[in-house]
Amino acid sequence: MRRIAPARVQLNTVCRPPAEAEAKTLAEAEMQALAGLFPGRVEIIASGRETAGAAQAPSEVQDEDILDLLGRRPCTTADVAAGLGIHLNQAIKHLEILAAAGKVGTILTAGRIYHVPAWR
Repeated sequence: MRRIAPARVQLNTVCRPPAEAEAKTLAEAEMQALAGLFPGRVEIIASGRETAGAAQAPSEVQDEDILDLLGRRPCTTADVAAGLGIHLNQAIKHLEILAAAGKVGTILTAGRIYHVPAWR
């Protein structure tokens, strides 16, 4: 790091279900301790916060749209709403129907619930 002299260093931690089971979320205090190891400007960019999930405009979202989104990456309910531009309540309704049909499951990571395709 000293050799390349970056303008800043950004630290992040696991915020979604990881590809590798060994990857774990670090607590804020652990991130702060790691930040102290680097000279210069260090930003901790792991937020751990949900997106607002506000809808831009009503749309006709199909179950396949949600399954396509979840097939790309695990999402919280707010992520589904924001990613598809629908109201949070509409996302909840779709996810409940998909879960009841056995098409969607959940994973708990870093204290947050993520929806995943059941075949994952």
